[in-house]
Amino acid sequence: MFDIELLKKQIEAAEAKLRGEADAEYATEESATVRRIEICRAKEEEIGKLLKSSGISNDMVNRAEREVEDESTEALEKAQKKLEGTPEEILLEENEQVQSMELLRMSSIATGASAGSHWCGGGNPYYCCGSINKHNEGGITEGGYSCPKYAISGNKMYPWAYARGDGSLGWTDDNDVTVSNTLWFAYWPTAYSVVRPAALVSIHGWYSIYSNDKWWNHKWAKIRIDVGIDVSQNYWAGATWINIKDRSRDNINENGRIDRLVTIVANPLAVGPGKWVLIPVTARLRVETEGGGTHGRLQFTGADFISASMLWI
Repeated sequence: MFDIELLKKQIEAAEAKLRGEADAEYATEESATVRRIEICRAKEEEIGKLLKSSGISNDMVNRAEREVEDESTEALEKAQKKLEGTPEEILLEENEQVQSMELLRMSSIATGASAGSHWCGGGNPYYCCGSINKHNEGGITEGGYSCPKYAISGNKMYPWAYARGDGSLGWTDDNDVTVSNTLWFAYWPTAYSVVRPAALVSIHGWYSIYSNDKWWNHKWAKIRIDVGIDVSQNYWAGATWINIKDRSRDNINENGRIDRLVTIVANPLAVGPGKWVLIPVTARLRVETEGGGTHGRLQFTGADFISASMLWI
């Protein structure tokens, strides 16, 4: 019979491993950012001298840019209120698709699983966790995620990330935040087999991105969201990822909704009986800004959310 205490221990160990890998990956990104800043510091000093020789002070640049930013911020706040909350017609249509896929899942489990094989929670996530990594040079770097651990409602998680730049020039001012939110699924096999889990992932939220200096394109902003799936028993198969949104530019002022329904399939993994198969489904959000007034936001909270349901093993 499947062992719940063993499942808890396996998930704790797997969570620690994934968190360590995410921290190491972020540390590599931070080292690259520090090197880039050092390289660009001389460029920023050169531009500063050029402005000064032309009778243009940093205060004058900041004042002109703040006027544009204030107008943009007011318009953005009004637009954001209209973006909050998934439209009813989208949810109704998606609900029909999810129900259809649920029937497929039940059929797949009934015909494909060996006698005694078991989805913990009937194919619903067993555990939830998350992490936040930030790089801040005086601006704003904020983020959050839902982590009810074992009390997961409706297979949903609610991550968000926001960054705002600070500083008159963008070459040596970097602010970024990376948020990960993970739902863990668990499967108890009773025979040797090769598994390739697939999950149905619903993404509902909104984004905004702004970078507009109107000088020499020295400011920049970026938003990106990906969803991934991995599978492990005695070792990890290696995560597969799908990009949902990737937007970056200098001189950009854009916002809108993100409503997607995607199926994501893990790499195949050979498994044996008597030990849990762990399947994490992760949403990863990243927002980057360079220069004062630039900002980016990814928001999946309130009436919006990211959810995952297991389809088949």
